[in-house]
Amino acid sequence: MYTNFIKAIKEDSILAVEVSDIREEMDSITLDIPTADTQVIAQTAIAISNYIGNKNQNIYIERFGNSSTCIAIENPMLRTTDDGTVIDGQDRDRTGYANIIEEMNCHELPRNTKPCSSVEPLISAYN
Repeated sequence: MYTNFIKAIKEDSILAVEVSDIREEMDSITLDIPTADTQVIAQTAIAISNYIGNKNQNIYIERFGNSSTCIAIENPMLRTTDDGTVIDGQDRDRTGYANIIEEMNCHELPRNTKPCSSVEPLISAYN
C-alpha cells in the first residue's frame, strides 16, 4: 500500500534510508526508521514533506538514543476564525497550507547528538 510513498522518500533522500515498519491510525501514519542519524532523519522528514506537498500536515520526529526514530504524519484538526484565518489546535496560523515539521523531546537525545534543526532549518526542535 505504501510502496510508492517509501520509494519516493528513498529517491528524494541523498543518504540511504530504511523504513522498518509503517502503522496507520485514524488520523496519522507512523514510520519506524532503524537509525537516529541526524542527517538521515532530517533528510527523510523533508522528503516526506516534499512528497505530501503543502497540505497542512504535522510531521513529528522522535529519536530514541542512537538506534531508532519514529516519524509520525498527522492530519490536524483545523478551524477557521471569524476573520478567515485557518488555525490548528495550538492556534498556529495554517492559512498557507504549509506542513509543520517538529522534532520532539530533543532534551532526551544523547549528549553529542545534534537536533535535526541544526542541519535543516525547516525543522523545529521541542523539548
